[in-house]
Amino acid sequence: MITKGIILAGGTGSRMSPLTKAVNKQLLPIYDKPLIFYPLSILMLAKIKDILIIVNKGQLEQYKKIILNGDNLGIKITYKEQDKPRGLPVSYTHLTLPTNREV
Repeated sequence: MITKGIILAGGTGSRMSPLTKAVNKQLLPIYDKPLIFYPLSILMLAKIKDILIIVNKGQLEQYKKIILNGDNLGIKITYKEQDKPRGLPVSYTHLTLPTNREV
């Protein structure tokens, strides 16, 4: 059973410039909420309560203002700040996996 989720919220958002010059693309509003709430809600629907969000260096406070630590959503959110975007393989190294997991 999957118990942890990860959201890559880094990147430069260069294809969405100039919108992403001031704010990360995951924080741009889509309809009535920031984009990051869509993957968060999917993880919550899957009953995943422990979520790691990887953000760009210098943008951590923007995320913490909007999402906080997840208590208000009934989940646990931790953040990891990367000095530069490194993609999926490196992001998995931030997860701690149980030693006796079922395959």
